[in-house]
Amino acid sequence: MNTTKYMIIIKGEIKTRDVKFLEQDDASHKMNVTFNNRKTYSYTLDNVEFLENPKFLDPRKYHLSKDGKNFFSVEAIYEFVGKDATYIHVCFKNNVERDYYKSQLDIQESYLNKKDAANVFDYIKEISKLSNLKNESNGEQLLPKKFKKISFLRSDVALTKYLNPKSLKKVLMENTCLFSHLAVIIVNMLQLSGLWKIK
Repeated sequence: MNTTKYMIIIKGEIKTRDVKFLEQDDASHKMNVTFNNRKTYSYTLDNVEFLENPKFLDPRKYHLSKDGKNFFSVEAIYEFVGKDATYIHVCFKNNVERDYYKSQLDIQESYLNKKDAANVFDYIKEISKLSNLKNESNGEQLLPKKFKKISFLRSDVALTKYLNPKSLKKVLMENTCLFSHLAVIIVNMLQLSGLWKIK
């Protein structure tokens, strides 16, 4: 069974990888479930859920952790919605797959998923190309290289304040001395992009 497309829940427990196939018996109004050990058991229909059409979560835009431990080498994330709970199927790059109740995980969505924030961030990356900071050995620009590596931003990091057009003006006014040069760059970017106009 394709675990990225389907999930089987029996009596509230994730059993996808244990099930070989299932068949509904209309006469008895039960679901006959055959497991990998070739044993077949019958369950009432309300005790079996066959979930499909999961939502794909791009691991570049969503970070997962469980009990304070971050997940690494995640290749794909799938979210299945059941009648009483939501479940997460995770594919790792070493061909390992794991299933979780969504309530078990801390799922952080990248701030760059916000369209306005992503647009401002793209402008900042372009502006970084004007920097004179270079690698002394080969002349390579340092800032553009750093920005290119950023694909995920937690919503609680300082940079997000400058990616939000609605709060940017307040932040800059409260930190006039510290951010005077940064203000000129970012305000110009926002005006050019049409995301924020000074009245």
